[in-house]
Amino acid sequence: MQERDKGPSVRKMAELLKSGAAMLSENCPDCKVPLFRLKGEVLCPNCGRKVLLVKSDEEVAGATASMALAGVEETVMARIADLDRRLKAQTDPGELQSLGNLLSMWLDILAKIRAVKTRPEKAKAATP
Repeated sequence: MQERDKGPSVRKMAELLKSGAAMLSENCPDCKVPLFRLKGEVLCPNCGRKVLLVKSDEEVAGATASMALAGVEETVMARIADLDRRLKAQTDPGELQSLGNLLSMWLDILAKIRAVKTRPEKAKAATP
């Protein structure tokens, strides 16, 4: 990091510390700046991105799957919002039926995603 680039990063670090964040011993995988934990989230003050810390290969697999599901869920929600806009503007009964069928399909997919996302939590809760 060049000397003139340190200013904003150092200022952001100071702001995080003032707001109660803890500086961690781990560094950002991208820019190598120390990471901070604030309200349960790990942040890079330089990149501004959230970082997920994992201890094992199993945690990496779980985190990767969780992030993938979150991305798919976001895409499905965008499709549902688009269908909502199209439904509001539509008057043709045939097109309304077609859009309704699509909405039903996307809602089914969303329900399945959310069911898969909650399974690991249920499994952890059942473990003694």
